[in-house]
Amino acid sequence: MPSLNVQTALRNNIIRFSLPYGARFPKVSFMRVVFMGSDPIALPMLELLKQKSNELIVISGKDKPSGRGHETRPNEISAWALTNKIELHRPERLDEGFLAALRPISPDLIFVMAYGHLLTQAVIDLPRLGLWNVHASALPKLRGASPIETAIAMGAETTAVDLIKMKLALDSGPVGVSVPLAIGEKTAAELRCTVADVSAEIIKKNWPALAAGTLMTITQDETQATYCRILRKDDGWLDPSASAQVLVNHIRAFAEWPGSALIYAGERLKIYSAQVGKGKTLEGLQDKDPGTVIEASERLVITTSSGLLEILSLQRPMGKRLDTKSFLRGYPIKVGEKFFGKPLRALVDKKPFPRGY
Repeated sequence: MPSLNVQTALRNNIIRFSLPYGARFPKVSFMRVVFMGSDPIALPMLELLKQKSNELIVISGKDKPSGRGHETRPNEISAWALTNKIELHRPERLDEGFLAALRPISPDLIFVMAYGHLLTQAVIDLPRLGLWNVHASALPKLRGASPIETAIAMGAETTAVDLIKMKLALDSGPVGVSVPLAIGEKTAAELRCTVADVSAEIIKKNWPALAAGTLMTITQDETQATYCRILRKDDGWLDPSASAQVLVNHIRAFAEWPGSALIYAGERLKIYSAQVGKGKTLEGLQDKDPGTVIEASERLVITTSSGLLEILSLQRPMGKRLDTKSFLRGYPIKVGEKFFGKPLRALVDKKPFPRGY
C-alpha cells in the first residue's frame, strides 16, 4: 500500500482525502454536535464548533482541586462552557447512566480531543455522522496520551495533527485529514499552541464533508504503530549518563509539566532550559564522570555520556527561576563537583503501555 502522504493531496497546508471529481456536498441541515475533552488545547476548536453547529453540548472531566488552596474548580473546557452558557455534562464514569443522558441528545457528530477517558463502542456508535478524534501525531506513530511531549523528547523533527474516525482500539481509526507540522526547537507549550490552532483549522476546512458524512478516510498501517504513555512526575528526572542532546530534548518536552530536575549538593534543582555546550571540546574530559561540573562562572556546563550540557536557567526549591549567571551569583557551584539524576523511563513502545506504567 502506498504511504499516507502518497495517497493524499496537499492543498493550503491541509492534507485531505477528496471526493471524486464532480461530486458535491449535500446541503447541510440542523447540526447537533457533542464535544468531549478536558484540556485547554481544544479551546480554539470549541470556538469553531460553537460557530458551526446549531446546538453544541460539552462533555468534560469532573471538577478537581487545583491551585495552592486546593480549591475545587472546573477545568478550562468546563469553564469555557459555563461562560458561554453551553450545555455541560461532567460524568465521573462513562457508564450506562452516562449513556442514558447522552442518547436523548441524538448527536449528529461527536468530536473528541484530549478527553482522558476510554470510550465504549456504544458511545462510538451513537452519532449519526460518526465520532471523530483529533490526535497530535503522525499516525500510526505515537498513539496514546502524550504525543506532543514524547515527539519532542524523542528528538523528532516533525509531527502532525490527524483527524481520525474513532474505533474502539486506541487511536487506531482510519485517518480523514493529516496536517504535517515542523517541530524545530519548539517547547511542548509552543507546539501545543500550534496544534490547538491547526485542530480548529482542520474542522473549519473540512466542515462541509463532516456535516454531510462524506469525508473519505485511509486505514492506518498497523505494522508501523507505536505508542506513548501517560506522563508521570518521575519523568521530570534527568540522567547525566544520557547524551547532552537527549537531555536538551527532555527539558524542552517537559518544561511545562512535570518539569526537569537534577540533584546538586543534596538539593533538587529545576532545569528550565539548556543547550548542547558550545565553545568547548571533550579533549581531556573523557575520564570525567557524567554530571561533572567543568564550568561554573559565567556559564554552567556539565559532562554527559556524549557532549556537554550547558544549563541556561534553573531554580532552587522555594526560589525563583533565574538565568544561570544570576543563579550562580547567589548560589556558587564548584567545578569538579557533580550533578546526579535518575534513569530516564521509556517513552515509546510497539505495544500500549500497561496501566500505571
